[in-house]
Amino acid sequence: MPTEKLGLPLTTLNIAADVPKVVNELANAIDEKAGSSSGLAQLDESKKVPTTQLPDASTSQKGATKLNDTTNSTSTTEAATANAVKKVNDALVTHSADETLHLKAAEREKWNGKQDALPVENRRKITFGTTDPTGGVDGDIYFQYE
Repeated sequence: MPTEKLGLPLTTLNIAADVPKVVNELANAIDEKAGSSSGLAQLDESKKVPTTQLPDASTSQKGATKLNDTTNSTSTTEAATANAVKKVNDALVTHSADETLHLKAAEREKWNGKQDALPVENRRKITFGTTDPTGGVDGDIYFQYE
């Protein structure tokens, strides 16, 4: 019966073992598994596992992946660097803090309140949609888009 993980040959205690033969069988079994898929990794000259023997990483599997320092990639096989993530976060923080682009609730209420303060004849309705405008009065504004 072989070992569970590597399938190496095992001997039983009931037989007299030919130690050199068993050692050679073991060495050959290990050598056979080296560099094979789901086997043992072979080491290169620098005593490292060659990248060709590593599985590629994906969204469903651990493995080797290429780092990507861009902030506009849609790759599902490359990983974002900490620097790329920081760039996106910094841009988000800057954008969120820009009060020219984002009205605060108090500013919005003040702005909306100005419409109610106008005489009825000066009020204008601004609407938008994909169909032709209906209803409304002269001076109302309608934006139609496709």
